[in-house]
Amino acid sequence: MSNKKKSIVFKLPDPTDNKDTIECAKLYLECTQLHQNSRKNIWWFLRGIAAAIPVVILCTTLVILYFQNKNEKQRMEVEIARQFASTIQGLDAESSSSRLGSVLALENFMEKDKKYRIQIFVLLSAKLKEEAASKAGSAHKDILVNQILNTFRKVSTLRLNARDKSIELFLESSEFDSLDIRNTDLRGANLKGSKLRGAILRNCRLDYARLTEAQLNGADLNNSILRNAFLINSILQKATLIEADLTGANLVGAILDSARLDRATLTQAQLQKTTLRGANLHQANFEGASLKKANLNGANLSFTSLRNTDLNGTNLCDVVGLTPDSLILSKNWKMAILDDDIRKNTEKL
Repeated sequence: MSNKKKSIVFKLPDPTDNKDTIECAKLYLECTQLHQNSRKNIWWFLRGIAAAIPVVILCTTLVILYFQNKNEKQRMEVEIARQFASTIQGLDAESSSSRLGSVLALENFMEKDKKYRIQIFVLLSAKLKEEAASKAGSAHKDILVNQILNTFRKVSTLRLNARDKSIELFLESSEFDSLDIRNTDLRGANLKGSKLRGAILRNCRLDYARLTEAQLNGADLNNSILRNAFLINSILQKATLIEADLTGANLVGAILDSARLDRATLTQAQLQKTTLRGANLHQANFEGASLKKANLNGANLSFTSLRNTDLNGTNLCDVVGLTPDSLILSKNWKMAILDDDIRKNTEKL
């Protein structure tokens, strides 16, 4: 069999054929429409690119600024760290003026940079501990101690706070006279054996604070809160606790001779064997407290609330302001040591 090649024949449209003419016209219209659409697409594409250019430039600028700012911030942090290290070294300088200048510089750090606050707090607390242990007394030492305490107080957002334990570094078993740490948060602080004679602790929070055997002679604790605080065998002679809140506090064996507790709250407090000779207890509230075997000889009990107060063995001789109406509301008042007159008048009720 012979293989014959098939040839492809292109047939040109016949102008005289109406059908071919219509097909040619359609084809022409389609090509024209396609050309117009492609021109429109190119136009919109170019417009899109033109609109995107400012956005790209803005984003690029922001990225550049971000990294520049980051680098500048890192440079500043390095510089601050160097300054901080140099300032710390000044705390151990031989010159008292250099040490004082370092404290002032650290105060500036505390105000400006939160990152260093706790570290500075611990450093200055340790410095106070060191000064407390120093036997040498001088005016320069007192100035330095007071400046450190002023630094703590001036930074109101970072007041002395027992919860970070830094304050205990210098208060526990330390010795300071007339220390001024008013408005301080000392809740739960371990201040056992602290020597804080004449300290100003007014408006302090001392809830659950451990002040066992603390020496607070003449201390100012006005308006302080000492709820459930431990003041066992503490010395508070001539201390002022006007309007202080000692609800539930443990004052067993404490010495409060000549102390002022005007309008103080001592509800449910434990005051067994406590000494309150000559104390001013005007309008104090001892409701539910225990004064068992306490010594209140010569105390001022005018308008003092003794409702449900345990007076078993309590010495109430020579007290001022105690009335039968107040005494009869207490518990075990017949077991108290009383003047004959007040006993007889109370028994008549």
